[in-house]
Amino acid sequence: MIFQMIHPFLLAQRHTTVLKGFVKKELYGRYAGSYAGVFWIVLEPLANIAVFHFIFSYVFRVRFDAAVSGTESFTLYFLCGYFPWLIFSDAVVRSASSVVGNAGLVTKVIFPVELLPLSSVLTPFLTHGAGFFLYLLYLVAKGSAGPSWLYLPLIVATHFVLCCGMAFLLSALVVFVRDILQSLGILMMVWFYASPVLYPLSFVPEPIRSWLWANPMTYALTCFRDVLLNGSFHWTIFALFAMKATVLYALGSWFFTRSKRAFADVL
Repeated sequence: MIFQMIHPFLLAQRHTTVLKGFVKKELYGRYAGSYAGVFWIVLEPLANIAVFHFIFSYVFRVRFDAAVSGTESFTLYFLCGYFPWLIFSDAVVRSASSVVGNAGLVTKVIFPVELLPLSSVLTPFLTHGAGFFLYLLYLVAKGSAGPSWLYLPLIVATHFVLCCGMAFLLSALVVFVRDILQSLGILMMVWFYASPVLYPLSFVPEPIRSWLWANPMTYALTCFRDVLLNGSFHWTIFALFAMKATVLYALGSWFFTRSKRAFADVL
């Protein structure tokens, strides 16, 4: 079981050149034909940050209790959850069609199919990760950096494992049930509002709050905000986040490995 879980990463290490090729294809495919090219990776998040800052600071003027949310600025609070959510959402949506979208490749070329969902996860970590890095620079400029930031790589790595789990599970399921692609937009919309991206958990009534803790993204966003905004790190919350991410990854990698032999027949 453990070997099966680490097998996709071993394949990625063994076929680094192929994986880089898939990632480059997705990156350049996204910005093909544009004059700015890959510079949009920086320009787009900068525009988002500027727009959100203007709307929530000067139009709606939303303010939070710093003792509860870690900051009075709704913009800072929102962006701290928005970029991790964007990475997760984009990874899920892109990976869902990663196998069926490369049907000709899967059926005619012998290569590790696991690289397709992996590349679909790495791409949003590069694109939206650039926006998250700009957000971190802004926090540093405000003097908000602290010792708790040392835990950030641990949280990002766990977030990556969670995204990989969803990627393997969905990319394999879509091969057999194409309706998932049609319903994915609705699913991600519901999932967005069921995750504390726009609101602190303290705003949610207690009976409903317990249901939100069943969502692994609730743990992810809480960990990011604790470390970046509250200057703290709660091992219990992180341990539950890591457990949910590992279980989902184990399920996704197991299902992908068991079903990939049938991909060529179904596609």
